[in-house]
Amino acid sequence: MRRILAAFRADVVQGILKRWYVYALAVLAAVLFALDSRIQLKPIMERPGTLDLLAFMLRGAEKYIPSLQQNRFELSYGYLTIFGLLGLASGQYAARAWKERGRVYLLYYGRKSIWWISKCIWNFCNIVLIYILLFLSVWTVAAVGGNAGMEIGPELEAASWWSLHPDRAALLLYIMGSGIITMTALGQFQMTLQILFVPVLGFLVYMAVLISSVYCLSPFLMGNSLMLLRTQ
Repeated sequence: MRRILAAFRADVVQGILKRWYVYALAVLAAVLFALDSRIQLKPIMERPGTLDLLAFMLRGAEKYIPSLQQNRFELSYGYLTIFGLLGLASGQYAARAWKERGRVYLLYYGRKSIWWISKCIWNFCNIVLIYILLFLSVWTVAAVGGNAGMEIGPELEAASWWSLHPDRAALLLYIMGSGIITMTALGQFQMTLQILFVPVLGFLVYMAVLISSVYCLSPFLMGNSLMLLRTQ
């Protein structure tokens, strides 16, 4: 246990504290996409709240059918950019740590299992931290706009499953919990591919899961758990 804690402490320093710019970029991206969402929601909502902005930022898209002319092709750029950057940042650190395992990590900690357990714990903490920053950034934008509450606007309910979750506290817990669990699983999947094959392949498969989830309502595509709204 002492070795695991020492390894995790090293991951906190190398993978979080010394990579503060990654989290600063996450905050900047969240603020910009929240502002963009607020502008787009302005015609239908005078003061969108925190959950309104989060849902619109991380929305999916209606399944695209080329034969239907009224079926417009949409790109969920907020969802893809935020989670794409998260996967890139997480994968970059894990790939660097794996590349240096023989020179630094395994010589210091002794076993691969300790290295792997430490990376799993770091991955979870990294996801939790970014989700907290994402929520606080969007909440700040909503508060500046005059609505810091967690109410869900009726204007968006027609395109969502929110009517099934009238309790806003339970809804917020679902939003944060499902996203953290999904991103942790995707991060572990990406790290496994990086170790077995090459880092580029791990990231490409990770992005393929995110992109395909936008247009396919399949429970087997984990990205569907990250999206809070399906556009109409």
